Amino acid sequence: QPFPSLAANWIDTKRSRSAANKGAMVRKSPVAEEKTPLRDASTSTEAPPPLLARLDKAICDDPLHPFALGRNLRSIIKPAPDQLAVLDGLRAIAVLWVVAVHCCQFVGIEWEWDAGRGGFFWRSGTARQLLWASWPMQVFLQGDLGVDVFFVLSGFLIYRLLALELEASGAIAHGSFLLRRWLRIFPAYALALGLNFAWQPPCQRWGWANLLFVNNLVGPQVGDQGTSCLGHSWSIALEMQFYVLSPPLVAAMARAPRPSLALALPLSLAAASLLLRAALVFTYTDAASSWVPADPALIYDKLYTRCAPYLFGMAAAYLHARAPPAAELPYAAAALAGDDAGGGGGGGSGGGGGGVVFSAALAVALGIAFAGSGNAFVHRQPALLNLVLVLFARAALGAAVATLLLLMLRGRAPRLARALSCRGWLPFARLSYSAYLFQVGRNPPASSARTLPPASHRA
Repeated sequence: QPFPSLAANWIDTKRSRSAANKGAMVRKSPVAEEKTPLRDASTSTEAPPPLLARLDKAICDDPLHPFALGRNLRSIIKPAPDQLAVLDGLRAIAVLWVVAVHCCQFVGIEWEWDAGRGGFFWRSGTARQLLWASWPMQVFLQGDLGVDVFFVLSGFLIYRLLALELEASGAIAHGSFLLRRWLRIFPAYALALGLNFAWQPPCQRWGWANLLFVNNLVGPQVGDQGTSCLGHSWSIALEMQFYVLSPPLVAAMARAPRPSLALALPLSLAAASLLLRAALVFTYTDAASSWVPADPALIYDKLYTRCAPYLFGMAAAYLHARAPPAAELPYAAAALAGDDAGGGGGGGSGGGGGGVVFSAALAVALGIAFAGSGNAFVHRQPALLNLVLVLFARAALGAAVATLLLLMLRGRAPRLARALSCRGWLPFARLSYSAYLFQVGRNPPASSARTLPPASHRA
């Protein structure tokens, strides 16, 4: 959990432990355990306690918890008892990846469009150009994909939290859930906005959009360097929009008559998002621009074009928590869940079909980490390949990470699970939100922004 957002940790911790005592799904390691299907919420007559009553009880139990500096500092290096350790490794890698590329963007490095080479390059310096062309730098500069890893983890955890609440009370208190999410996000976010408000005119004009979590929809958007308020906070707005839509989706999945129908809900929404993304790309770009939109905000920061990784995370959480015997699932879903009947085998990284799924997911994740998302930030790909990356790279990475996460939690990738469960990742994971939020103290100067290609090279 991010350190500045501990103001709400005690609320979710008490709720999670209460649900765990009633038989909810608690995991202390990445090793697989038997799952207990959630009971049918429609048969429960227990009404959830009023929102204010729950909050008042939590506040009265330990009102000074958010301000206990020593205890909160210790929590950065001490794992929680009901923690999913592999998620910390993935979260740490994601935030380090994102911060790395933002450091490259925001420290005054100058970019220019090279029409002959078809991409953005550092303006001068032999050493810089050699570094730019190196293989490690290719992965380093694709750090925007780390946000998609965050979305997968968020979808997984939000499904888990809502499923615990549904298990414990038979219903999901939508308002209470949103308030808890807001309490986690807002304290650090308000501090960042306040610090920028003093000297950033864009925050003085558009800060209200950030406070309402709609800054990815109104005002200056991604790519409007120097005119947007905390431009990288578009993902925080997107997270809050995910939270608004998640409770009804989780409830619908829980009430689906068959597991295949429950999985079809998030997967069909992800497919619809990809179709809409394709429609926007084919409408507003062409092969002359290698299918890269001149306006990054067209597909970069919108809920309807970036929700696929989040939905894949929810699907993985469903399979981990509620997957019935493999015979009741489609073959592909059973294989992803790591069930022997779905093709999974013994140890290692998974035998039989499980090993094939693991290898394929790892290859996709690493391949996209090198190839990127088709934004021509490193090297412009051939037009057809770039089109494929623009349309499918983020969704494919989300599906691959969700698959790897599920296999690790099912004990089908023990080596990778042990590597990601190392306690060395824990401080980075716990501070991930604050690191992401405060990584940029101000909007970049005009000299450090990427220079857009000439009009003849734009969509």
